[in-house]
Amino acid sequence: MSVLDHLRHPGWPRRALFGLGLLLALTIIIRVLLDPIAAHFTHKQLNASEAVSGDFESVHVTLLPPGYGIRRLKIIEAQGGDWRHPLFYAEHARVALDWRRLLHAELAARLRLDGPKMVMAPTGGKLKIPDIGAALEKVIPARMDRVEVREGEFLYRDVTAPRHPEFWLHDIELAAENLTTRKRLAGGRPATVGARAILGKSGTVTFFASADLFAAKPEFAGQLALRGWRVAEIYDLEEPATKLQTPKGSLDLFVEFKARDGAISGGVKPVLRNVEVRPTEDGFGNKLKAWIAD
Repeated sequence: MSVLDHLRHPGWPRRALFGLGLLLALTIIIRVLLDPIAAHFTHKQLNASEAVSGDFESVHVTLLPPGYGIRRLKIIEAQGGDWRHPLFYAEHARVALDWRRLLHAELAARLRLDGPKMVMAPTGGKLKIPDIGAALEKVIPARMDRVEVREGEFLYRDVTAPRHPEFWLHDIELAAENLTTRKRLAGGRPATVGARAILGKSGTVTFFASADLFAAKPEFAGQLALRGWRVAEIYDLEEPATKLQTPKGSLDLFVEFKARDGAISGGVKPVLRNVEVRPTEDGFGNKLKAWIAD
């Protein structure tokens, strides 16, 4: 039927408008129902484990591009956990599917975490590591080929030791790419992880590693560098054990590692700059230790 034929039938604009309205109504209905259904599923899966429990503020599903997001996600220990101090928190967790790969029947997803925070602390003399990854996999079941972290934070605090020493990594920026599970999708490229963070109040940490996920034997390489960490920040760790302190100076640390044909090699190079050692208590023994260490 030609355009002229359509014009001869005055009812076609009405039918086209009706069809468009019906499509719009179905889209709105699906849009309204998707988020509550996704929220119900997410809450159920987060609390399916006996080890951890989870909660969130809201869930949002998008159709174009296809994606799924959770706002203010919290995960705590199922027994004795505190919602005010969760083990894991993320301001926003977002999964997006690559629609171009979907057209080729390939499932490729990307995960972005904004403001994630994780806290670890040993209890009863042992470090318990809840399987937070398993909880996240239940609500984000797709395989990720890229993971991105923005403004992350990680805190380790030893509450079983005197003075409760802690290591605090913050302002974490991380990108892991090409994490495919099929060799064909890797395109001959290795998986890579690059990260940058601040240790405590002064140290700058950089990390990079690459790996062939499909090699017959482990094959990977990487390097880590810590620069400018003021040694005064380890006072809570060193003072109870040594009765010494290092009020001045800084530490640089360089690590390289490599695995090829099943053999692992590497090295660690610490560099102390202008470090001064002093006793924290008077006494000949403490002064002697400080002098030897200095």
